[in-house]
Amino acid sequence: MAPRGMLGEAALSIKPLKKRVFLALARGIGWMNQVRWHASSAQEAAEIRRAFPGANIAVAQNLPSPQPSENRSRADDSWNIAVIGRIHRVKNLLFGLRAVLEARASRPIMVNFIGPVEDPAYQEELERLATKNPAVEVAFHGGVPPSELPPYFHDAHYLLSSTTQENFGHSIVEAWAHGCPVIISDRTPWRGLKAQNVGWDWPLYQSEWHAGLNVALALTHADWEAMSTAARAYFSERVLSAEAERANLALFDL
Repeated sequence: MAPRGMLGEAALSIKPLKKRVFLALARGIGWMNQVRWHASSAQEAAEIRRAFPGANIAVAQNLPSPQPSENRSRADDSWNIAVIGRIHRVKNLLFGLRAVLEARASRPIMVNFIGPVEDPAYQEELERLATKNPAVEVAFHGGVPPSELPPYFHDAHYLLSSTTQENFGHSIVEAWAHGCPVIISDRTPWRGLKAQNVGWDWPLYQSEWHAGLNVALALTHADWEAMSTAARAYFSERVLSAEAERANLALFDL
């Protein structure tokens, strides 16, 4: 069984009473005693153990679906930022959008939200915030099939994710596959990105994001192209690893 982040503190903090009662009942009757758990990271394994002490857990990084795409150039007269994923409070989207709206940039900014609306009230909050800076254009595209996502990655200079919890981050690795550097929180397994020149992972403090975005949105096109090339290489060498494939095969004793 794979919890896919649903046992993390951020997920459990939404409608917490119902979830914690369910977990207590499941522990009490031993419902999960025979379950073998798949954790996509050491962080998720720790979350499973907190919920079900003594659980049988195998850790294996998720295997991404895309292959590295062909190299495509982006516009050099504007910044295109993609936010890909469901519209939900656990994704902390207001934080990320507010940081972009307050940043200084060398070019006009376009922010594209792509993902299903799971919390209509939260969507309305995002739409209201989006009007605060007329210099930043914000568009909401709703959910799209996975097969229709590549054009959004190809157009984007950065993928932005200010999530409070992410145990893998499919959109993050897909961004790298398409040569798109990422601007993400430090609440994912993907850390030390600046050293790899594939993006940034910052703690969720407005001051950190304000300063960091000012740097990211002032890069020259040549510097951004270097990051794009590094992102594609990182996907091929770090994400599509033989070790991850072996760990996934071991889940099925293959």
